[in-house]
Amino acid sequence: MCSYFLAALILLAGGRAHATNVNPFTNLGSAGPSNWQILTLGNCSSGSCDNAYTNVSINNSQVDGNIGIAPKGNISGGTGGASVYGNLDLDTAGAYSYSGSYTFTGTFNQNSATDTLLDNAATAALGAYKVALGDTSTSVTCSGTGCSTSSDVNPTNAITFTGTSGLNVVNLTNLELNNNGDGLTLSAPAGSVFVINVSGTFSVLNGADIVVAGGLSQQNVLYNVSGTGTAVCFSSGSSCSATGSNTANIQGVVLAPYRDISLDGAQVDGELISGNLNLTLNNSTVDLPEPASLLLLGTGLVGLSIRIKRRRG
Repeated sequence: MCSYFLAALILLAGGRAHATNVNPFTNLGSAGPSNWQILTLGNCSSGSCDNAYTNVSINNSQVDGNIGIAPKGNISGGTGGASVYGNLDLDTAGAYSYSGSYTFTGTFNQNSATDTLLDNAATAALGAYKVALGDTSTSVTCSGTGCSTSSDVNPTNAITFTGTSGLNVVNLTNLELNNNGDGLTLSAPAGSVFVINVSGTFSVLNGADIVVAGGLSQQNVLYNVSGTGTAVCFSSGSSCSATGSNTANIQGVVLAPYRDISLDGAQVDGELISGNLNLTLNNSTVDLPEPASLLLLGTGLVGLSIRIKRRRG
């Protein structure tokens, strides 16, 4: 453990309070975006998540919020630099290292109390995963050339899922958006919830977007990626190892207990939850919506607490 990193933790510990927002996903509980912008669960298999280490790598990337590494996991910063505007909660079995420049403005926690906090979050995440998988499809209008409520692979134009008040559920085999003209809009009234279950490939490439409209809050969208398979991939390029010119934007919470998650040239406004071996950020940002947007979009949420957003300088 590097002495200069410990010094930075001490100096910057008081720089930013723990991010606090009401979590609209009641079944996500302590695993939700009110507590974390990145949460890892340890390598999950057969309903438990302490089988191996989940490795979080942050390179030339920013996390505007808290990071939880549980119940086993490591975190590292690459030579391109890392900025974390929030707290880092690390299980006592985990380790951290940084090889490049970094900014850290929260508190670093690694003790038995943190272990309990993280174990509870992992349990809540798996519970939410199972609940979402049991949700049956609801009546959602699908518009745009190539739009489908069963599988969307490289539609020829932008598509829209339009829901109603309350819970909206779409069960997809694949969700693959492959260029910046093939984005997906999720539209529903304020206070509504969208659950998108994806059993196959989930990728947003070449600067494509998934955005909300109609009053739907970004935090009221859950992408529940089931089973093992290819990594969840969001990229400005043609793959998660290629960087292009247009940022891929994804709004909502990504829950993938049995998948890797990889970002390159992407921005996620919400949360990433992974329970496989790797969660990788290159040239990317994980963030929450602007406080003004939360107030406008989340009018159905009670007790909303405004947080201050720090952007890359």
